[in-house]
Amino acid sequence: MKDEPEGEPDELTTIAEAIADGVPVAWDEVDQRATGAETAATLDKLRDLERIAAAQRQIGVEHDHTLDAGARRKRDGPKPRDKG
Repeated sequence: MKDEPEGEPDELTTIAEAIADGVPVAWDEVDQRATGAETAATLDKLRDLERIAAAQRQIGVEHDHTLDAGARRKRDGPKPRDKG
């Protein structure tokens, strides 16, 4: 990974920001530019962080209690009715 000009974020920071924003990271391209064991270890940790963030987002979608009843029906479909 190259040194970035002053004031510009380095690639690791850019990757971390993409993960935080839910933007996919092109890991194959990142791996090709990576140099050194320390950078590789940091990239492994960022991959782990990406998986955790994706799981957290999915949990948030599945358990979104901020939706009103109409939005939940639209998202989940109608609830089965009791036959009693």
